[in-house]
Amino acid sequence: MKKFIMVLVALALVVPALAAQPQVDITCSVGGSNNDEVTVSFNNVTYSPPTDSNAVRAFGFIITVDNGAVIESWDCVQEHAQMGTAGYWVHPGCIVIEPNGVVSDYGSCVCGDICTSEIIVGMASLYATPAGPPAQKNSALCKFTVSKDCTITIVGDTMSTGSTDGVVMEDPSLTPIVNLSGCSVVNVCTCKGDVWGPIPPNFAPDGVITSTDVSKIIGWFYPYTGQSIPVTTPLQACADVWGPIPPNFAPDGVITSTDVSKIIGWFYPYTGQSIACPAGPCD
Repeated sequence: MKKFIMVLVALALVVPALAAQPQVDITCSVGGSNNDEVTVSFNNVTYSPPTDSNAVRAFGFIITVDNGAVIESWDCVQEHAQMGTAGYWVHPGCIVIEPNGVVSDYGSCVCGDICTSEIIVGMASLYATPAGPPAQKNSALCKFTVSKDCTITIVGDTMSTGSTDGVVMEDPSLTPIVNLSGCSVVNVCTCKGDVWGPIPPNFAPDGVITSTDVSKIIGWFYPYTGQSIPVTTPLQACADVWGPIPPNFAPDGVITSTDVSKIIGWFYPYTGQSIACPAGPCD
């Protein structure tokens, strides 16, 4: 019995420990001056550079929005990385490589048109480890804007990555635990100052700014003169047009007398007229 125990101890000393199963969290967050900008980020929770081989090699996601919203614009954040740096700037779905090996078009992380409710995103690394840069542990992957309030859903793109959850590791023998989390976009204003329309019973915004819109905004704020009203609805967001921080003075999430004064100032030269809302990128 003693000899058997000694053999087990000896084996424990020579058998290498198994690599830990990697965990990658995919999340999205909402921001921007109009609360319509969504950032998709990742966190390779179990990755410990520079000696760890559990880096993420590639991502592939299908991102959808509901409630009749569309994705209006994209910023492939990882495109800002340069060749030879730690970033996911290789676009497997769109990159064009000539027969001589020269890349003639790096493409984009989004293959296809925007102004739709569903987009496929693909991005990969090109690390020359161990001599090259270390892989990223966590970072923003991409940003996009939406046209209205909606819920964002992110699922793995099996077709582009071969992985159900849309994440491929540098060590292909390792199957990661992938946590995919969506998010909700609320209080998006489609036209600043347009809060009222002529059609009952809802009197919804109608795409033009008139004296009725201005009167409604003044009426909402009048009982709270000297105070700040937190923005909690899309219509209130349309009255939030100004903030205190230079140089942009972007909307700041509250309605104050400054917002009301700005709207009155914009409309005053057009009293009795209708000002058309500016066309959006997908109109």
